[in-house]
Amino acid sequence: MHRAIGGATGEALSLQRRSELAIYRGQMDRARGLLDEALDVARQSDVGFHLLDRIYGTRIAMATQPDAALGVLEEAEANVRGPLESCPGCRITFAIPATIAAARAHELDLAASHQQQSEYLANVVMKLPAWYASLHEAQAHIERATGRVAAARAGFAAAAREFHACGHALDAARCRELAG
Repeated sequence: MHRAIGGATGEALSLQRRSELAIYRGQMDRARGLLDEALDVARQSDVGFHLLDRIYGTRIAMATQPDAALGVLEEAEANVRGPLESCPGCRITFAIPATIAAARAHELDLAASHQQQSEYLANVVMKLPAWYASLHEAQAHIERATGRVAAARAGFAAAAREFHACGHALDAARCRELAG
């Protein structure tokens, strides 16, 4: 419908959300195609900058290998810069996956930098329960990367409880599994 009325921003967001569904269904090639299309459409929109962080955040999150996720993170950092390409409210959709990707790749300084940004965005800009849960999950990934297994498990368990409380069943299940 967005395409039919020339609503590029809505179209790009719909494509990005459809990619998340494809990821959930294990259709990674389809998800990649949808994200590529979402990125192209977002760049054509006057307000597409709201979506670049979200699209790249989804690309990072779908990468199963730490090196691949780090590669997408580096690509995103090279391609999304400044206030004309990023929105403070939307930036958290990139910062959380970036923190997790950097931690999984054992790039701890990079993870700490993105975690600091995530904390600011969650606590000052967004202030929503699901982002607080996301912060716990991201911190747990950092704890695991630094060898603090008990702290990581506790962080994943806290994230699972918080995601569950806000109705994010898939996120809660993922964190319960990570808590072991």
